Amino acid sequence: ERVYGQPLIGLSNAVQQHWSNNQPAKALLLSMHGPPGTGKNYVSGILIRHLFIKDSKSKFYHLFSGTVHFPHKNQVQNYKDQIQAWVRGNVSICPKSVFVFDEVDKMPATLLDALKPFVDSYQHIDRVDYRRAIFIFLSNSGSDMISRYMLAQKKLGKDRSEVYSKLDDKLPLYLYDESNGPLRKSDLLKHHLVSRFIPFLPLERLHVTECIKDYLKLHYPDWLYGSDFIERVLNKLVFVPELEKFFSSTGCKRVADKVQLQMSIDEMSDKDKRRRRNEL
Repeated sequence: ERVYGQPLIGLSNAVQQHWSNNQPAKALLLSMHGPPGTGKNYVSGILIRHLFIKDSKSKFYHLFSGTVHFPHKNQVQNYKDQIQAWVRGNVSICPKSVFVFDEVDKMPATLLDALKPFVDSYQHIDRVDYRRAIFIFLSNSGSDMISRYMLAQKKLGKDRSEVYSKLDDKLPLYLYDESNGPLRKSDLLKHHLVSRFIPFLPLERLHVTECIKDYLKLHYPDWLYGSDFIERVLNKLVFVPELEKFFSSTGCKRVADKVQLQMSIDEMSDKDKRRRRNEL
């Protein structure tokens, strides 16, 4: 209900069914793909808050960033060893550990093959059962394909849910063939170990409007804003393509900046109006 423009068909059921199953067939591996600002990190955060009382502060939740934790392409083997040590150590303590890998598209190729033993259908490895763990990939990979396909379907008047269900099949095929994609040569794809690919669609004007309203409710709950203010904020965002302007080029990512900017402009304008009235 707090995510706009993303059908996310079956996602919550997949997580809840895995979480409540004491002996799943394998670990749950979710791979989320889409343009920036469409909600990948946001949805991941909602899942973590649902699963852990201490949400992101839980010691059973682990976040890894491609640019922060794995910046050097010549250190892939060292990174693989580190990933396997982190997973082994943490799942040994808590079988229901959750590992989120952000910026997967910026990681060295084949790095995430280090996870293969942990997401395969082994009952245990060295007396440790990894099948109850959850792994989540967040990536911009596939964004161009998703945006192109969504634009073509939008021009045909297709419903977002209908488009989503078709992308669910097209996305893994595209990632498997993507020339520079981080998963292209990955054993995770070759051995079909990704439990679910989740496409995130580009956001339309009405979706960004809801993001603006949510931001204002959260940070300025007592402020009575009008639809004209929201329209001015929307006009400061870039919508593409240039002619139709169907989709926000940054999703909801720049909403906070643009709201703050518009508020500053309005405040300066009000001050200028008061100054002119005083002069008169």
